[in-house]
Amino acid sequence: MLCGIHIAAAAEAIALARALGLDDRATWETLDAGAASSFMLRDRGARMLADYDSDAVHSRVDIFAKDMGIVGQTSRAANLPTLAAAAEQIYLLGVRQGMASMDDSTIVDLIAADRGRSS
Repeated sequence: MLCGIHIAAAAEAIALARALGLDDRATWETLDAGAASSFMLRDRGARMLADYDSDAVHSRVDIFAKDMGIVGQTSRAANLPTLAAAAEQIYLLGVRQGMASMDDSTIVDLIAADRGRSS
């Protein structure tokens, strides 16, 4: 649960930095140096910044969609609202957009691509 949320939060932070015209690397380094740091931010954040080679998948989007679905189902059974439910929707959107077999760090591109849509 925490890993899936942390990856989604890291992707959102990097996507927000991009939308604001901030430097990706400087944003990631600043976040990683402070209280926001986590293993997932450090590991997936580095991959989000790289020109990622989809042939070198370390952890697939569909795996996190499945795992977050299990967490969501369990949480709903306990009548507990969770951040995991929001993160699950990001991974499911990635699966629907053909990203299932891609590295989970690529969800940053999914989030960043959505910013141009009107509300």
